[in-house]
Amino acid sequence: MRVTRNTRPRHRVRVPLSVVLAQLSVRAAQHTLTLQSIVVALHGRSYLVLVALLALPFCCPIPLMGLSSPFGIAIAYIGLHLSISERVYLSRRLRRIEVPSRFFPALIRGAGKLLAWLEKVIRPRAFWVGEQWFVQRATGVAICISGLLLMLPLPIPFSNSVPAIAIVILALSRAEDDGIGLLVGGLLFLFSLGFFILLGLGSAEIYDRVLQWW
Repeated sequence: MRVTRNTRPRHRVRVPLSVVLAQLSVRAAQHTLTLQSIVVALHGRSYLVLVALLALPFCCPIPLMGLSSPFGIAIAYIGLHLSISERVYLSRRLRRIEVPSRFFPALIRGAGKLLAWLEKVIRPRAFWVGEQWFVQRATGVAICISGLLLMLPLPIPFSNSVPAIAIVILALSRAEDDGIGLLVGGLLFLFSLGFFILLGLGSAEIYDRVLQWW
């Protein structure tokens, strides 16, 4: 499946993402959804919206268990394609990934307030930022790296939330032509990168001390 981002009008009527979530929640109660069916339900909206949907549950203090690896792979895969070009090819294996029936109800309960706030804050502005080719490619790279960080099975508070928030803000800002949001998302990505670097250095230091003690 190939999707090309077309030129879109600056002022357009968009179905709120919270409404799309509610519709998907009803469908999930009836039968199992796959990433392919979610893409179809988005009615041609950018794969960036799919990325935001996959990252939203991990913005909560207690994320849904068992989803970080497959969802992180899908996010990193889409981010990799966005870092190369505007076209996204979702492989057959990724399209067949099943989303648990409890995913969307839990997402609405856990991240509903965050999503409602984002819908009010993120809006078309500073278009020239997102139109720069290097900003578009850098956004894809940041989403890809954040997706890989999301995959790490670390039992540490906020180890999922930090990269997930950066992914959501970057993806939605890019989809809605919000240049200010892209800058904020870029800063959050750098913060999350620094967080994991410090985490790695701290773990290495503890490991060395344990070896010395032993």
